[in-house]
Amino acid sequence: MRNYLLIIMLIAIALGEDKQIITKTQTQGLGLSFSQQNLLALLGQTNVSSSIAQPSLYYILKKDNIHIEPGFSISQTKDGSRTSTSTTLGLGILYFTKISDTKINRYAGIRLSKLSLKQEYNNDDYDYEESDSENIMTISPTFGIEYLIDSNFSLGADILINYMTVEDEDDFNHIDLGSNLFFRFYF
Repeated sequence: MRNYLLIIMLIAIALGEDKQIITKTQTQGLGLSFSQQNLLALLGQTNVSSSIAQPSLYYILKKDNIHIEPGFSISQTKDGSRTSTSTTLGLGILYFTKISDTKINRYAGIRLSKLSLKQEYNNDDYDYEESDSENIMTISPTFGIEYLIDSNFSLGADILINYMTVEDEDDFNHIDLGSNLFFRFYF
């Protein structure tokens, strides 16, 4: 009888903690995202989709079920006489809903981003210097899920339908499907 009572108490405590995790709300946080495209670009893959234009570090502002997530990323690659720098600024506006009484949220919304690419060529042997820059804009309808590990941490994944256009090139656009793995820390 004592063993049954102990088991019932442990189950009640565990269920009570889940409710606390689900209902506790924080109003802000930080997010970190990873995509397959980001990793391929870091490895020097040249044919990378527009998902690279998504920011990697986000600030999260929560208001009820709405998340506003401004973000940025920056990277620089030096390859001999060539230096490539990319800077991304973005904004996500997402609507979150709970799936029943679970620790899982689903969300949908839109992510906007602007990627500035700058390449500089410098060859000291021939006293040659050149630079080139481009601005790439993306609009990405976004759908995803988030699993609340505890009241402050979550792990999520989202799918983005990326529409990319290059500034000053009216005849160029690109559409692809991308995905991100998201870590969020709420405080």
